[in-house]
Amino acid sequence: MDPQQAPIAPGDNPYHFIINPEKPQKQTMLKKLLGGSSLLIKVALGGIGVLFLLIVGSIVANIFFSAPSNVEEIVVVAQTETEIARIARQSSPALDQNVKNAAANTASTVESHKQHWLIFLSRHSRKATQKELQQKASANTDHQLAQAGTSNTYDTTFANILRAELTSYAAALKNAYNNAGDAAEKASLQDQYSQVQLLLQQWTK
Repeated sequence: MDPQQAPIAPGDNPYHFIINPEKPQKQTMLKKLLGGSSLLIKVALGGIGVLFLLIVGSIVANIFFSAPSNVEEIVVVAQTETEIARIARQSSPALDQNVKNAAANTASTVESHKQHWLIFLSRHSRKATQKELQQKASANTDHQLAQAGTSNTYDTTFANILRAELTSYAAALKNAYNNAGDAAEKASLQDQYSQVQLLLQQWTK
């Protein structure tokens, strides 16, 4: 080579591809699967991202918005409240005004409890019809009150029945509280339980 001849630049050397062959670029597994198309890769990555968000959203929804496990137990509580309110409204034959006052307080309090749970059930997509709520209506209770009316023992019989109903109702509220998984539901059950204890004081002998 002529020492005065300028060196040949790599780009001008016709044998450069032989001396320094270009190394092939490595393809990712995703590129191989999609044939190296950048558009398909973007679409695939976007789909994976959407799927991930759907999974996370589903988990969050199940944690915060899923129906509590004791919904059907709350339906039974509402049925009990319906029956207690029905009995308490039959106070007109009573002679003692204290009995009538206690009955009025019982009916209004328990009816308020029931309305609260009907809203609760509606929020959890569980509708309770009036027919379903009246399933605990007792013909035996009506028979006892009818007999008490003819034997001048209505006040005592009426008070005994409501006292027993409220005692069972308090136990149902306590059981529902133990089975509730939601803090707000537990607070409502605790508050209602306390109110029932106050009602029971009005029915003490």
